[in-house]
Amino acid sequence: MIDNMWLWCPKLSITKDGDTKSIAGGWLNFLAEDWSYIDESHVDVGIVENRKSTYTEEIKLDRKRAVFAKYKDNLGFNRYRFVGVFKCIGLSPLDESCIRYLRVDDKVKVVKW
Repeated sequence: MIDNMWLWCPKLSITKDGDTKSIAGGWLNFLAEDWSYIDESHVDVGIVENRKSTYTEEIKLDRKRAVFAKYKDNLGFNRYRFVGVFKCIGLSPLDESCIRYLRVDDKVKVVKW
């Protein structure tokens, strides 16, 4: 169903010397090495708390996200790579300040309008 599929193009956070950096206006997006999940948070605790109060609606509506992660290639150009279709499952078991999105599909059907 197209009505509950969203497009999400997160900028992935980077960790350097044990310090996590947001490169997207304070949003922290962590893609698992095996691409099985994305944990989303924010450096602003107020935004995190607000987001935690609204993610249940996303679960209730069974909303899915077609995810194209933004990255820089070897030449410094911005690119987007399809990493899968993800669905919110609640708080991350690794960090309760993060919302966990689980990959539910590795392909998405593109239809012509």
